[in-house]
Amino acid sequence: MMTFNYKALKTLIDEKGIKASQLADMTAIPRNTVGYYLKGETTPKADRITQIAEALGVSAETFFTDNAAELAAPFQKLLLTVAEAAKMMGCSEQRIRQGIINDNWNPSIGSAIREKGPREKYQFHIPLRRVQSYLLILDEMEV
Repeated sequence: MMTFNYKALKTLIDEKGIKASQLADMTAIPRNTVGYYLKGETTPKADRITQIAEALGVSAETFFTDNAAELAAPFQKLLLTVAEAAKMMGCSEQRIRQGIINDNWNPSIGSAIREKGPREKYQFHIPLRRVQSYLLILDEMEV
């Protein structure tokens, strides 16, 4: 039986410069629960592992290995920049940013984490899979 490697989760969020509170916001998992996962006090259920993996742009298998950074490397391109998402969707970067901030995309294509400070500055997480799903739904609606 494979065991959830909480150290792999910690390594990934450290490498990506994401705080536990940001991961909680990105996944809608309570902050204290994310904290328990990071300390190894609680093991997430399969659906939560999937949510976390998608938010971080990695495969769920990443959390069942000792070398998370190495396993995550091939999946790094699973997260898009705002420019890449705009190009795929045929719209402006501003529309992508505002749509994510205001939660206008249905289904959601990503998340925005507001950085602390006097200016409104956001860090965007846009999984390639979500953009592809959104575009597929649009194609099906046009048929």
